[in-house]
Amino acid sequence: MKQIEDRFQALADDVLAGRIEHITGDDGWTITHYFSLWYFRSRQEPPREPDVQFAGITGEQLSQDQEERFEKMHVMFAREGGRMPTRFLNGIQLQTRVDQYAHQVLKSWTWGVIQAKSGEFVLPDVPHHGFIPLTPKVLLAANHPNGTILKSNLIEINVSSLAYTWAYFVARNVQTALAGVTNSAIAKAVKLRDAKLASGELVDGPIPSAG
Repeated sequence: MKQIEDRFQALADDVLAGRIEHITGDDGWTITHYFSLWYFRSRQEPPREPDVQFAGITGEQLSQDQEERFEKMHVMFAREGGRMPTRFLNGIQLQTRVDQYAHQVLKSWTWGVIQAKSGEFVLPDVPHHGFIPLTPKVLLAANHPNGTILKSNLIEINVSSLAYTWAYFVARNVQTALAGVTNSAIAKAVKLRDAKLASGELVDGPIPSAG
């Protein structure tokens, strides 16, 4: 999954530096794969137990240094008594979900570079819409052409992001990012969110109430 992150970071740097103006071909897939990773990783709950017990596996007595070396080499291991770190299994499950979602659900997505004429984008703790903010002024938008948006469009994007936020959001300047955002607009977006979820829209984890 680090490869997904590294490829995306390199592409994002190229977009912000102006070396890539239009997202095409493999660059589009790089973004789609990253969005899928962000989508599921942000929804993955911490393991309830640090280890999983396996029958028929003896494992080995490893020092912390040895375990860290194995992990750096991307080698799975079992501790003494047949216990394996839960994060290994979670990682395999996450990789499967990321790949399936990207290949089956998001495979036709295209991406555009959107710049804000005024105001700033918020970064939600979990993504839901096809938006990936790169900076407070620039984001990647799924199935949209390149362009510059007005403040009213930016407010709509921020409101929709806030409606799906679980616990927090990030902004360079909260006052600037939330300028023009009203409680009534968020409440309306929450109703729309609930209708989509009721119809079977894919989502995992807790959803905040309108209040």
